[in-house]
Amino acid sequence: METRSAKKKRLLKTENETETGEDWISDLPDAVLHHILFLLPIKSIAQTSVLSKRWRSIWSSFPDLDFTTTTNSVGHFSSTIIKYSSTRKRVHSPLAQGMDFIIPVLALRDKNSDLRILRFCAQLSFSRLNSLIRCAVRRNVQELDIEVATDDYFNLPRCVTTCESLRVFKLKSRYPGFRLPPLSIMKSGFQSLHTLSLSLVILYQQSSLVDLFTESSFLFSRS
Repeated sequence: METRSAKKKRLLKTENETETGEDWISDLPDAVLHHILFLLPIKSIAQTSVLSKRWRSIWSSFPDLDFTTTTNSVGHFSSTIIKYSSTRKRVHSPLAQGMDFIIPVLALRDKNSDLRILRFCAQLSFSRLNSLIRCAVRRNVQELDIEVATDDYFNLPRCVTTCESLRVFKLKSRYPGFRLPPLSIMKSGFQSLHTLSLSLVILYQQSSLVDLFTESSFLFSRS
């Protein structure tokens, strides 16, 4: 049983630690802090990077990047990223601005930190979409959830089909849509995929791909 004297010393120690402003939260393991931050919008998570070197490390290794939560606060989030990366580029349209801060976020990531989730909704060129997907694949992304509008139809980047880490792939394309790679590439790809969702696929002059989505040829059960 704790004596009165011991209890008094413990309370005094707690008061002293509180007065000195000791940061208990920053001492938590990265995985615990990532789990806590996951409950917040990505804008708020990015803002923590200005607190200290420790929190910059937490942000640069954060595994779940959901940029769909920035729709109503693009400007404020972008200013946080600009301050962090010292990038002074002027952008005007909200959709273009959204893409401009996704790119530096991926570029500033810890090279040893993999991506668990990358989710975004934007209007952009195919070259930029391709660059973003390749960047995610290089970081061993597990879930890729994209809603995209382009000026013209585009071909699905082949690196997606060969990504060994990818478990969930969702691509929602607005008009005019996108085309799949050749049948041979599709059938040999997606070796680790569990969930696939594609919207507005163009199968014009690719009739052979129609058979790809039958139970006997695609997404069969693996032991």
